[in-house]
Amino acid sequence: PAASYLLYRATGVIVSTDGLTALQTGLTGTSYADIPPTDGSYYYALYALDAQNNASPLSNSLSAISDRASPQTQLVFVPSSQSYDINGRLMISSQTRVGVSSVDLSPSAGLGYSFYLVDRSSSDWPFSVFSSSFTLDPGTHTVLYFSRDFAGNTDTVKTSSISVFV
Repeated sequence: PAASYLLYRATGVIVSTDGLTALQTGLTGTSYADIPPTDGSYYYALYALDAQNNASPLSNSLSAISDRASPQTQLVFVPSSQSYDINGRLMISSQTRVGVSSVDLSPSAGLGYSFYLVDRSSSDWPFSVFSSSFTLDPGTHTVLYFSRDFAGNTDTVKTSSISVFV
């Protein structure tokens, strides 16, 4: 049985530890939490050591993704020619379709879902999952929106006040 482990991390598949420094030595458990210096794909491999420090063959590499970046979310209007910013006030036609656009800037697990609420407060859960664009009736509306990626990172809830004209 293993008395401890030597753990290695690299940005490519590990087939040899030549030129690598152990990420952690003396591990006695079978799990380890790692926060790499930057987001991206990483590979891990280890040696098991017995009580006399005899090493096993190097394990196969396993990959993991580090993703701490939140998605960025914005409202979009189609056609954009029917949306206006007049002195800081957003105005659209009642025919303009409103959508939620998100980008996940990390090479991560990917964008999960975008959510929105119309004319309700952020404490009114659940938010609707955005699946297709929508129109708003004439009047003034408040739209709250955000996104969450598959790694669980969540954008801040944003609020837009939109005046809709016929």
